[in-house]
Amino acid sequence: MADQLKWAIENMTRRVADDVVITAHWSYTAKNGAFSASEAGVVSFQEPEPETFIPYAELTNDVVLDWVAKTLGVENVENVEKSAAENLRLCEKPAEVDGMPWV
Repeated sequence: MADQLKWAIENMTRRVADDVVITAHWSYTAKNGAFSASEAGVVSFQEPEPETFIPYAELTNDVVLDWVAKTLGVENVENVEKSAAENLRLCEKPAEVDGMPWV
């Protein structure tokens, strides 16, 4: 089974006075069958340019994910994806396990 990979916006914080989004909580999940691994974080945004401002009610998951990717930068996006993939492989074939033989 191929890995299922998904970026998502989990929550956002906005200023009520002008509907400007100031932070976004994101997650990245890699799944393969019963196993999954996730990374998550929060990014803060700079003030939007008036000519590129998108009203809060018109925002979509894809628009905000694009903001997150630009804020994180290419290298950090790649590191997040790599970390989740490595953790997924560890779930599938762990190097260490917990337990007691008498239980």
